[in-house]
Amino acid sequence: HGCKRGKDYAIQEATCPLRVLTTSVWVEGGNHRLVSAKTDRSIPRDKIIESLKQTKGLTVKAPINIGDILVKNIVGTGANLVATRKIDRE
Repeated sequence: HGCKRGKDYAIQEATCPLRVLTTSVWVEGGNHRLVSAKTDRSIPRDKIIESLKQTKGLTVKAPINIGDILVKNIVGTGANLVATRKIDRE
């Protein structure tokens, strides 16, 4: 009995729920040790753990700008993991 958008969301949630992955990645040579990151689009919920495993132990080098791609096509989802914070060199 809801709007079409709500109905589409409910069907999508029941058949293939999607989430935006947020995490942190280690930084080498930066003014901060970690950079926050998120996927640039939603990925299937059942790929979250696999995606986190792919980023475990990942280290990137400073400088980093907001929007820089840290991991392309994370676990084959078509989504990129991008930085959400600017990190300068030490």
